[in-house]
Amino acid sequence: MNSDLPMPNESDATPNQAPSLSTELVILVLKYLSLEELMQCAKASRLFNLIAVSCAMDTERPWDPTQPCTLVASPRPYHTPDRMSILLRSAHIKTLDNVTFDLNAVLGRDHAIGTFRKMWALAERISMRKMTVRWRTHEYNLEDRLLRSHCHAMGGFFGAAVARGCVHLELHSAWAHLARHYQFRGPEKRGSGTMIDSIVQKINSHLPIVGRDSEPALLSDEVNYERTEQGRAWIMMPPFQNHSALTALKISSTFLLQPPFSSWIFSLMKASPIRSLTVDLDQMEEYSDDERQLILKRLRHAVSDIKAIHIPSAVGCMMKEVLTWAASFIKLETLSLGEDCFYGFFIDRDAKKYYFSSLDLHNVRFPRLKELNAPLPFLHALFDPEKSAPAPRTSFLLVPVRRPHRFQGLANGIVGITTRFDWDEDTSIAQIEEAVEAVRCIQYAMQKSLPYIPQATPCLQVMFEFAPALANISHVSTKIPKGLRNTQSDGAEYSKPADISHPALTLEILLHRTVEDLRRGDVDDGLEVFLEILPDTACLILIPGMGLSAGADSALDEPIPPQLFKRFKQVCPGLNQARIIRGLS
Repeated sequence: MNSDLPMPNESDATPNQAPSLSTELVILVLKYLSLEELMQCAKASRLFNLIAVSCAMDTERPWDPTQPCTLVASPRPYHTPDRMSILLRSAHIKTLDNVTFDLNAVLGRDHAIGTFRKMWALAERISMRKMTVRWRTHEYNLEDRLLRSHCHAMGGFFGAAVARGCVHLELHSAWAHLARHYQFRGPEKRGSGTMIDSIVQKINSHLPIVGRDSEPALLSDEVNYERTEQGRAWIMMPPFQNHSALTALKISSTFLLQPPFSSWIFSLMKASPIRSLTVDLDQMEEYSDDERQLILKRLRHAVSDIKAIHIPSAVGCMMKEVLTWAASFIKLETLSLGEDCFYGFFIDRDAKKYYFSSLDLHNVRFPRLKELNAPLPFLHALFDPEKSAPAPRTSFLLVPVRRPHRFQGLANGIVGITTRFDWDEDTSIAQIEEAVEAVRCIQYAMQKSLPYIPQATPCLQVMFEFAPALANISHVSTKIPKGLRNTQSDGAEYSKPADISHPALTLEILLHRTVEDLRRGDVDDGLEVFLEILPDTACLILIPGMGLSAGADSALDEPIPPQLFKRFKQVCPGLNQARIIRGLS
């Protein structure tokens, strides 16, 4: 039995260590021990410490600290050991590349505090480059004593983790049970009851944001929030005051942008060279307009130099504000908007038809944007703001040539657009036609923007994902009208000038086939029909959706079989590469 575990130096050996005891034999024995027994073995010697920690982290193979790992916290941290407990005993592990803390099993208030203290101790011993924290919402209020302990333990853990080199931080779950100790004050009122300028309006009028060094007083927690119970002490997570190398931050709960977390998280943003921010805004439905604007203002002030913003979900009624807010970042190069951001714009939920006129897309400008990832209907409306509802089925070209100046302001710098379309047995002909015309509309818009993008090769990336229940995609491909097939982009209305090159089209297709099926060329004949509706495809990526394994060896990138490439080349003459890819980001 071979082992990939590194052998300790001879100087690490202790007098009671038997020289004839092989590493393979030790692993074979220790892999059957319980976690409590492994923790005792870890005290025996440096060799046993190394093997015991590896066996506790992975019972199947030697554990690699550079691979992602999940640390599930025990329900009672003071009584039941967990993986964090044995990592605290490790004499060898100094760094974890990607670690997820799962606190969903933690029971009770005191145990949650104890778990964060254990995590704090671990963060002071081991640096974690990428860190994710998942914590469920509890349905209880805390006394001030416990609230203070919570804030102290959490602030200590996050502060230690970031100070020791964390560069990617993800915060999941609602965290609502602490945030409900505070409430938004709302706008001030005069004695007559007439509403005066809101807090945010005051900020805009009197306190313009000019830098990140200090936060305007009217943006502070003390001005905008108060304790839910009058007279209670003001308890917050302490502001972050250490050096930070954090470059990516993901916040899946807007409760983290409210007290008692907000003072810490906004100070962390200002102290960090953050280039990528991911924030879910769907929990802001119950917030007042003033509080929504306040949070967006504070984010704008804290990460003014951001280059990438990802918004998986948001409240539909605030998308106009969100787009205006995103456009205010003058260095923004990448913008991603999830489909959940636009649920409020459905006019026909079953047909997935949208109405975007309220977003005022005529005035949306992203001067430095290079990558845009959004649902097809939104992209269609963005590049053709006069289209307020799905267009007639009779025309594929929806961007008038008479407005080429629009692309200089909108698409200046856009070199990559990514979108996706899901196919299932209920996919209608109208949806297929909308998808095709939206893709062609975006292609044309990018084509018109090319004169304003020096030395750039724009790329449109479209992903077709077939539902698992769709065993044979021919069932959908038969719905595609023949008029959509083999319609090259050099038609009468979609002609391109001789001095403008066409943007490259990359088509990703998620098929419910195994890698072996694709290597044999075993795909439905219906796949070629989907290629016929996008004959400009230059790069084809097939993603196997079956037979996936959880291990790191599931990553794959190889060319498709020659006979399959030849078939696809006949449909897409401009196809220059086609690959099978899985598990690569």
